[in-house]
Amino acid sequence: MFAKTSAISSILLVLAAISSVNAHGALVNVAGSNGVDGQGFGIVESTPRDGTRRQPFQTDTSIIRDREIASGDAGPYGR
Repeated sequence: MFAKTSAISSILLVLAAISSVNAHGALVNVAGSNGVDGQGFGIVESTPRDGTRRQPFQTDTSIIRDREIASGDAGPYGR
């Protein structure tokens, strides 16, 4: 019984954590099936991605808020 209760508690904890996660990403390297490589729009190659400099972590990543989508200023795929 204890193992079942513990497993259910663990699952509920994970589900609660997942529902509050926010994230962003940058497409810094895209490899096409035709052999062509590229990157996402607006990516600055000199932007550090390792957190070692004064302006760390993807300062070139686009951030689109729900209110910008609702107002029509941006779509779910960008401005």
